[in-house]
Amino acid sequence: MAIGGVGGVVGFARGHDLGIGVVDALADPSEIDGAFLQANRLIQPCGCGNPEPVYAATDVRIVGAPRVLKDRHLKLLVGAGGRNLEAIWFNMAGSGVPAGEVDMAFAVDENWFMGESFLQLRVEDIRPADRASVGELSR
Repeated sequence: MAIGGVGGVVGFARGHDLGIGVVDALADPSEIDGAFLQANRLIQPCGCGNPEPVYAATDVRIVGAPRVLKDRHLKLLVGAGGRNLEAIWFNMAGSGVPAGEVDMAFAVDENWFMGESFLQLRVEDIRPADRASVGELSR
């Protein structure tokens, strides 16, 4: 599966609204790795006229309880395909995260902490999983 050379991504028209924000492609979080991040960098620089891609993942689970950072942000652990990825949802500490499986819109970032680099999903939106709204796109 690929779109524009980005491994692990099933594509559809840029700007598709899944009801969790406007997304550019479906992505399986279990396939997001260093190679995915490197391919994502090929479209940079991002900015006016070349927006950063926003991906959607369906039927993922939030592992454990979200943590509040700096009284403003939610730190999440997202599980899919037997793998967990860290995610951050900026300025949403007062928001609830749906129980059970969720659909999520996100960007992929490289985060540096104490001299080490790791992948992190930057959450744009979350909703309870809704297979009906993405079924046609995932075929």
